[in-house]
Amino acid sequence: MSKLQITIIGHSTTLIDFDGRRILTDPWFNDPIHLLCRHKYPLGIPLDKLPPIDLIVVSHRHKDHFDIRAIEQIDRSVTVIMPGGETRQVEQLGFHRVEGLNFWESREVAGIRVTALPAVHPVRENCYLLEKGGKSVFFGGDTQVFPGMTEIGNRFDITVALLPISGMIFFQGRSGLIGKICMSPSHAAEAALRLKARVVIPIHYHIACSIPFYQRFITPGTPQKFMEQMREKAPQVQAVVLDTGEVWEG
Repeated sequence: MSKLQITIIGHSTTLIDFDGRRILTDPWFNDPIHLLCRHKYPLGIPLDKLPPIDLIVVSHRHKDHFDIRAIEQIDRSVTVIMPGGETRQVEQLGFHRVEGLNFWESREVAGIRVTALPAVHPVRENCYLLEKGGKSVFFGGDTQVFPGMTEIGNRFDITVALLPISGMIFFQGRSGLIGKICMSPSHAAEAALRLKARVVIPIHYHIACSIPFYQRFITPGTPQKFMEQMREKAPQVQAVVLDTGEVWEG
């Protein structure tokens, strides 16, 4: 059985370690984004302090999940996996192996099986399942909850699910309020049950907005609300809130 460690770096950026094989998820290190958004808390691991990594998985190309300036500074031997049709920008940087995966496609990288899974978001996005040595991690990027998560939970034995909780809301031009584009704490509790995960760790709430009025729309979901919802709706699932830099091990 593999030893599994998960470190929260910030927002949806995490470091997942299966027995020394390391995966970086949704890298975002540089502030600000569009002079508007920045990290709410100090990074758990600065970019220049990252240990050697084997794989980067990118859920989608929004800037709080896909920091091209940070990716430029990573060794080109690292494999990068992204949604199909979204790889060109990374390929142009000279990475040796960049793969675009569509839903349900899998690849083996450094002994880790990576499966791209459906996600629901305004742009093309993948969730991922990462498996090695009898343990697995579901990485949810910033997807919404959706009925197909039940199928994922039936098909895979999920050790840990990393689920977004910000409940982010956005406005867009004349169309006005779009509504939630990412899971809220309540939806994350529902997702935990659908996925049948044994452990759930919240992500995607480490972001601040320079315009105070908009902060309520960027991260209405909080770890406190998440824990309340988990106790109410999914008490059988272990819920663990990690500060940036903190490590879960199992």
